[in-house]
Amino acid sequence: MTDNKCPLCNSLESCFLFETNGYDMQKCSHCDLLYISPYPQSEQQRFEAVANNSHSDITVIGPEQYSLARKAYYEDLFPLVRPAFEGADSLLDIGCGTGHLLQLAKNSGINYCEGIELNSKRAEFARKNTGCQVTELPIEQFHSDRRFDVITLIDVLSHVYSYDKLFEAVKNLLAPGGKFVIKTGQYTAQVQKNSVFDWEVPDHLHFMGMKTPEYLSQKYEMKITGMESVSYADELYTRKRFLTKGRSWKRNAVKTILAFTPFAISTLKARYIKQFGDNCYSIILVMEKLSNYEI
Repeated sequence: MTDNKCPLCNSLESCFLFETNGYDMQKCSHCDLLYISPYPQSEQQRFEAVANNSHSDITVIGPEQYSLARKAYYEDLFPLVRPAFEGADSLLDIGCGTGHLLQLAKNSGINYCEGIELNSKRAEFARKNTGCQVTELPIEQFHSDRRFDVITLIDVLSHVYSYDKLFEAVKNLLAPGGKFVIKTGQYTAQVQKNSVFDWEVPDHLHFMGMKTPEYLSQKYEMKITGMESVSYADELYTRKRFLTKGRSWKRNAVKTILAFTPFAISTLKARYIKQFGDNCYSIILVMEKLSNYEI
């Protein structure tokens, strides 16, 4: 794959947006995807990096701390994705972390829940706390005789090396009429480098543009049955999120101070909107596998 070829549509036509952490952020002129250049050359290196959290500038946190950090997040997220679980009997969560979504899905009445998690410590934690089967293989290498009613991909898409291999695996594992639920970042062409505090490149490889969901639907012959966007400012500038621990202890300390400082978060939110506008979103995209593969 050449440095400037879009990883979704393979187009060579793109525009430069900004530089971050030694990488160019490009926007594809065809499918609207934002992606880093140069793009990683080895798929296996990506799997190993995710499994080992092997990025020198990121503090690796243990499964217990990670679980606490994600608990409140999934409690807020679950009501938004639950409609896609209606009538489902089985669920596969790709990148299940410490298993919060698996547990919430079980509690909601889904009979069979299974996870995929490349980080061995988080996978072990998820098995212990949910009783679910959790496999430590990339989705591209995962095989099952079961066909799932729902497959979820929460905050994982930007780490995935190949869209083609991901969607091929997901469609093979979905039952006819099954739902693929994606939560990820989505950005307009006006997004700026400082619109996001840390793009975490090259941990993240690519991000959806505003037209990318429709392109995914057409290319992979899946019907969009739900799409909901929340602005970056509304999602992040809350007291609960500021009290959620991340991978940087310095950032955690600053966030905690701000969370207990009167009007600090609301002031920061207003300043952010004034400076950057609404160019960053968090999108929940629900796509349905069609039995006849026609849009």
